[in-house]
Amino acid sequence: MNYPNFYDHIEKIRLYDPLGDVLGNFADGLVEYSFLDAVKLTGHGCPTVAGAYMICVHALKNLYDEGEIPIRGGVEVLIRGRENEGVNGVMGSVISLILGSSGPGGFKGLGGMYGRNNLLHFGQAQESQFLFKRLDSKRSVNINYHPESLSGDPRVSMLIKKVLINESNSSEKKLLHELWNLRVEKLLIHHQYDKNVYVCNVE
Repeated sequence: MNYPNFYDHIEKIRLYDPLGDVLGNFADGLVEYSFLDAVKLTGHGCPTVAGAYMICVHALKNLYDEGEIPIRGGVEVLIRGRENEGVNGVMGSVISLILGSSGPGGFKGLGGMYGRNNLLHFGQAQESQFLFKRLDSKRSVNINYHPESLSGDPRVSMLIKKVLINESNSSEKKLLHELWNLRVEKLLIHHQYDKNVYVCNVE
């Protein structure tokens, strides 16, 4: 499968999944997610998917100390916006994929353990866009995502319109791909620790 080369240089997320360990799905329960996994889930890579992925990176770095392996299914996620509002639903699906945190319809557990449901909540009364909270230590981190602080190329809008109405040529399609992916690459690699893009506050 072919995909943009920069995907291979994006930081991967490594977790311990206790349920996967019990059932023998992953050796020692260790599982790794990449940005490509998020793209497969949503069917496309964009600033929304990039932000959801990188928010998980920042959340886990702030919730767990260096050397600790984050626990999949061990983090509760609260999202300020409603699920059907804006891109909240898409971001929530990526977060759920990686962290295992699911809404009411998620996995309900095995023998009263390892439940993943009711760990992802939308429409919360909070100041931050996202609140991540460890279930064991109760440590939490508030995160706000501002992709608008890293604007894309102004030609993208025009190129998308031409592609959608089948009025673009091959060179214009290629340019769209390049410009679109360049912004995604910046959000994931070149500006992944930009405090104007990812605003994190630990509690």
